Amino acid sequence: MKHGSHFNNLTGKIFDRLQVIQFYGIAKNGKARWECLCICGNKIVVVGSQLVEGKTRSCGCLQREVAKRLVINMNSTHGMTNTRLFRIWSGMKTRCLNPKSKDYPNYGGRGITICERWLESFENFKEDMYESYLKHVEEFGEKDTSIERIEVMGNYDPANCQWATIKEQNRNTRVTAKSENFDEHKHWNRVLMSNLNHMLFENYKKSKYEKDFGCSIKELKIHLESQFLEDMTWSNHGNGPGKWTIDHIEPVSKFDLSKETDRLKCFYYTNLRPLWWEDNIKRSKLGYND
Repeated sequence: MKHGSHFNNLTGKIFDRLQVIQFYGIAKNGKARWECLCICGNKIVVVGSQLVEGKTRSCGCLQREVAKRLVINMNSTHGMTNTRLFRIWSGMKTRCLNPKSKDYPNYGGRGITICERWLESFENFKEDMYESYLKHVEEFGEKDTSIERIEVMGNYDPANCQWATIKEQNRNTRVTAKSENFDEHKHWNRVLMSNLNHMLFENYKKSKYEKDFGCSIKELKIHLESQFLEDMTWSNHGNGPGKWTIDHIEPVSKFDLSKETDRLKCFYYTNLRPLWWEDNIKRSKLGYND
């Protein structure tokens, strides 16, 4: 059965933990979006292809539950808690799952996830990556072996991960930013994105961060709302299918955030706009990385 003349009607169908409630409209990229009810009680808007292909299976509760199971005595099963390989796996989880981590805004906060196989156990991660890890260590040494995602906005999974030296990691990341002081550049990007979210979503009447963006909280919200696309609301802001994020019109990569003048230009409110999460991902893949 078709919905309209273009899309299969998914209403009532169940995809793992999600049951489709109703058609929710067409995203800017032309894909059908569906409102779903998760078994945990939360509602979420999902692009139909994400449901059909099994890429979205819950409102996010599934990954959180898997993550909680990881706290059980890992040392008793593999005996590698004190190894660098285990620390790499643990650090990967922290960046993607712990909102209190300083690196979370650039990983989990941007929708980057870890495949369920690796979340289930360190043993699975070891099975997939240990042989190539040993080869890299043999050539470059253990301290100069780190995990790298091949596709910068892709997730942590066997098909998108490889081992790289620190120099390779920095070089691959530096192509997206003009700053020579790259650690400082990354620091300010993280801080300013955090301040921006504080301004918009902490219900302040006035914020100490207003100077960072050149306007008041009210002016910033009005500016973003004036650019809302169809179906955009404050309730569906976030990372994931059917949600929108804040995007820089002139990307962060064109600025040197280690310099105050560039920080003020890059994060000035007129350089900010709402953009569907899927479109932001595509923009990043084309090299317009934030």
